[in-house]
Amino acid sequence: MDELEVLNKFWMREFDEKCSLRALQFYEVLRCLPNEYWKYLVSVYYMYCRDKGKDFFEMKSHEKFLARILTYFLVKLIDKPTVAAVKPLVFNAGVSLYGADKLDFGTRLQEILDKEWHFKERFLGASKTLSTLLTLYTYIKYSEQKIISEREIEHIFPKTHSKSYANFSGDKIESIGNKMWLEKKVNIQAGNKIFIDKKEKYKTSEFLEAQELSKSPNDHWRKEDIIEREDKIFQTLISFFRDNL
Repeated sequence: MDELEVLNKFWMREFDEKCSLRALQFYEVLRCLPNEYWKYLVSVYYMYCRDKGKDFFEMKSHEKFLARILTYFLVKLIDKPTVAAVKPLVFNAGVSLYGADKLDFGTRLQEILDKEWHFKERFLGASKTLSTLLTLYTYIKYSEQKIISEREIEHIFPKTHSKSYANFSGDKIESIGNKMWLEKKVNIQAGNKIFIDKKEKYKTSEFLEAQELSKSPNDHWRKEDIIEREDKIFQTLISFFRDNL
């Protein structure tokens, strides 16, 4: 019962004040995952630290632990988007913690990441983890970005448009390169306006990427811009994954 009470306090977020901004950002990303198996592993690691007299919230180790969970879960889900892909990660990591005092997920991600062209193809088609990847990218690129819960995905080039719309982007509309986070209110205000008009709304956002886009010298958001941004997102995240194997 004591352990359950301790875990209850943890998951009720009574210890959030002990977390760094980066750790809180990582938890926000984890909550975007399409399943909650990561919570089992966090609970196991939390109790492991408690049993061993270690500080679970020590900044560097806490952030590294969360970064590794994100890496292993996301790479496996991008490669094979099923719950079965992540279940063994939780079991192997839990066993290794109590059996060998180390966090071992029991799988080699390097082989997946080494086939970069193949991984990128799956990455760009990963619809189930798109919001998770977009959230992680936001926090990696903008480390000071505060957490905004009332948010929606904004299509920079609008979903609803006429084919006569300048620089029509066709099949790239649903690409991760055409999506970013905006506050719900700002997203509604931006609507289906052309890019030059949307920039005025982006100025009012507390999302740092929206503010940056508002300063773009371009009047239109083109297919070339979408492709360039999706590549930037991919390169940012594959570097993060490689750093946290």
